[in-house]
Amino acid sequence: MTIVRKMIRKTHCVCQADIDACYDAGWDGEAINRTVMLTGFFSTMVRWNSGVGMKYTAEEIAAASDGLTQYGYNGERPGTQ
Repeated sequence: MTIVRKMIRKTHCVCQADIDACYDAGWDGEAINRTVMLTGFFSTMVRWNSGVGMKYTAEEIAAASDGLTQYGYNGERPGTQ
């Protein structure tokens, strides 16, 4: 997960060697792309929440994450129709 750490801490330091390491670890282009997009999105959301003064405890974040994992956004398990 070096690529994620670099994107969070040093936003302009991801290099070809980092991408190559992902491929060497067995990732495909889609997995790398999704990782980069999600990391960028969540980093933006963290900055936005902070900028407007939203504050959450670690327990609140964990509970929300668990709820989404178990029930999805609409109260149904993720992936169900």
